[in-house]
Amino acid sequence: MALEIMKKLGLPELFEVLIPKTHEKIRWSTLVQVLVVSRFCEASSELFIAEQFYRQSALADLFGVSEGDIYHNRLCVSKPDKDLAWMLQKLQIIPPERLTKEYKL
Repeated sequence: MALEIMKKLGLPELFEVLIPKTHEKIRWSTLVQVLVVSRFCEASSELFIAEQFYRQSALADLFGVSEGDIYHNRLCVSKPDKDLAWMLQKLQIIPPERLTKEYKL
């Protein structure tokens, strides 16, 4: 349901436009979708998503990203990614207090 809502709102396309392409195996725009859907389903943190939720869900089939490619460090935003951090804050994927402390937003 969350994925369908995202599609209706045009979020996957928005993520493609807003998040720069990198040489990563899995695009950040795809990982953001995984985070959004996971949070919609009440996953409590990136660690919980990586260690439990993703493996117990059908997200690997929906996004075509294997369970082994979803791990805590991959789901956490690194400090240089301020634009991505800002977007995640606006989507309320990462708690504002964490962004304020780590990214000085």
